[in-house]
Amino acid sequence: MKRKLLVFALLLLLITTLIPTTISTILTTSAASPDTGWTLVTNARALKGYPNLAEYIWQKNASMAPNGPYDKIGLHRLVNSAVTPKGVIFINPGTYGNGEQLTSNPLSDNYTKTENDSIAIYWANRGFDVYAIDYRTHFVPITLNASQLGFMANWGWDQWISDIREAVTKVKQVSGVDKVFMVGFSFGGIATMNYATIYGKEDLQGIVLLDGGWTAKNQNYNSTNTINLTSTVSQINATGIWGYEYPNLPNFPPQPSGALFTTQFIVQNPNAPANIPGTNQSLPPPINPLTNKTWTNITEWYNVVQSGPFSNTLGGYGNVTVNLQNGAYNDRYWPKLIYAEMGAYKDWTNCPYVAQDFDDKYKDINVPLLGFSSELFGIPSFGNLTNGIGNTDFITKLLPEYGHLDVIQGPYSARDVSEPAYQWMVNHLPPTLFGNTAIGTVYDQNDANAQSISYFSCRKTGVVTDIMAYIDGASSGNCIAAIYAVNGGSAGALLAQSNPVSLGTSFSWVDFKLPTPYNVVAGTTYGLAVMGNVPVNVMEVDGTGQRDHNAVSSYAKGFANPFGLIWGTDDRGAMSIYATGINTSTLGNTNIGTYQDGNDANAKSASYFMCSYTGTVTDIFANVARVDAAGDGAAAIYADNGGSPGALIASTSEATVGTTFSWVDFHLLSPVSVTTGTGYWLAISSNNDLNLNIVAGSGVRVHNGVSNWFSDPFGPVWGADSTGAMSIYAS
Repeated sequence: MKRKLLVFALLLLLITTLIPTTISTILTTSAASPDTGWTLVTNARALKGYPNLAEYIWQKNASMAPNGPYDKIGLHRLVNSAVTPKGVIFINPGTYGNGEQLTSNPLSDNYTKTENDSIAIYWANRGFDVYAIDYRTHFVPITLNASQLGFMANWGWDQWISDIREAVTKVKQVSGVDKVFMVGFSFGGIATMNYATIYGKEDLQGIVLLDGGWTAKNQNYNSTNTINLTSTVSQINATGIWGYEYPNLPNFPPQPSGALFTTQFIVQNPNAPANIPGTNQSLPPPINPLTNKTWTNITEWYNVVQSGPFSNTLGGYGNVTVNLQNGAYNDRYWPKLIYAEMGAYKDWTNCPYVAQDFDDKYKDINVPLLGFSSELFGIPSFGNLTNGIGNTDFITKLLPEYGHLDVIQGPYSARDVSEPAYQWMVNHLPPTLFGNTAIGTVYDQNDANAQSISYFSCRKTGVVTDIMAYIDGASSGNCIAAIYAVNGGSAGALLAQSNPVSLGTSFSWVDFKLPTPYNVVAGTTYGLAVMGNVPVNVMEVDGTGQRDHNAVSSYAKGFANPFGLIWGTDDRGAMSIYATGINTSTLGNTNIGTYQDGNDANAKSASYFMCSYTGTVTDIFANVARVDAAGDGAAAIYADNGGSPGALIASTSEATVGTTFSWVDFHLLSPVSVTTGTGYWLAISSNNDLNLNIVAGSGVRVHNGVSNWFSDPFGPVWGADSTGAMSIYAS
């Protein structure tokens, strides 16, 4: 099978040994006030097929020069406004790609995207606030010809990093977070890694690479230290060709009958003859090499010709209809300079032409990373993803038989990419230790220099680093937050006070950082309070408690210790405020295993874990799936008995388990105290066969079938799997 027949020339563009071009000095500082200047051009547009999701689009003139008519950027947001987002995802598209491709599907479209077609839809459906950037290339009219691209002459990494920074800053302002998960597809993975060398510590919760980007200085690249970039830029300018065009196929006729226009033609005329659009001339080759027959239509031609490293449609891992629909929205041009600069910093061990020698700085990136590589494109183009960053939380996944586009829009992309990435991001969110994460519907105001407080039971033993409050000011001012002890149902001693934060006049989640982290214990009730030097508007979540307030102190003096006399109580609900930080009560494997095994119906599987913290656990989470149909499952904690599970300590209530792997929350009937240095067994059972994820090398899984649900004691071990312990943990 000629799977690589007539592959798109983009493969050559992404293998940067092809590009002997040049660069100006890269600026590592972003424009002033990058969150300003945005215009909302689309407000809560409905998404076809997913009525729970809404799309927002902002655009602005990019702050970094050049500042011509096409120096614009866009930002797309896809969100379920009915839920409080779990976290925030920011996507950098690939070469010729844009945020519109990833997020947009208005009701007027004649094509309905699915979760397999869009990583953005998949993650937004599961409660993430998802954003994607439109690069400057998205605003270049496709009607221009190559000789009219002089404005691209200085479009390089200076501009790209600054533009991404502007978009991320806007995202943080809109969503009220201080860090995002940055996802990069193809070239977007390179952009993500380069961005992280400058702003990783400040902006990123984690990195997800989707078939793109290097994670260490590329040892396979021949560093000659010889490229004269100044000379090469002069050569580019002399030719007057400043941009690459959305790649033609080999032997393809000149534009405008090129790849982008042909793709658009096929979308509109899927059953047309396999001819060059607008002519009677056959597209090459004139005969289908797989059947030795004349092409049925132009769609069949496209399916065979494009199958290979870019999309394995003939192998069933790509979808020709989806590829065409998304390909029709590609940008036509891409600046040569940005690839020239990449060739420069890769060619030099210490590149003298750039202020930020990106690949030499990868070792300083200190955020968790998850990387996916397609067998047909990612591995040949970028090599194996090896950990060359400054963080040991580093996971890579190979996708056998996958082509490049299949990673984000193939028939199995939701199962093999979007879902594992979702679980990884959920596991890397800062834990909410206690409080209301929901945005309340009850509005009230707290006087300037007065203190408002609400009370919450701590769900997890941990360390509070931040207090998040959904508030705004009656006017611009400053605000602080605090944690109080609770005595007899009222606020008592002051335990911790945050750093001050500037307060705006629009409601958002405001992040109050504690100067020193504060330890909290599961099962203990704490108070969370706010106070401003201007009146503070608060939202309360109906029916979740109360808000007490007093005016004993003043903003200038800080929170009173103790809280003092309660001047009034609003019992409609507790405030939208919560404490977040580090969960120190986790017991078990929080990673999703790469090895799967089964557990028989009505049997139970258990894995052993040593407890690292003394505290209380309230839930058991297991990454499992039922085999035949959705139904009930339960989990339990067993004591250790000489290396085997012994006495039953506690079991959970039943929870619904679906047929697709996911983290299932099994709630303990009552909190269980665990002790550091003690070993425990976490067990799972269902009345249907279960599929289990196993984390290789992390321990053992034992199983038996003595009883329905959980016997006490566990009973004779019927078998053991020493490959690893299950993806299961108590928190």
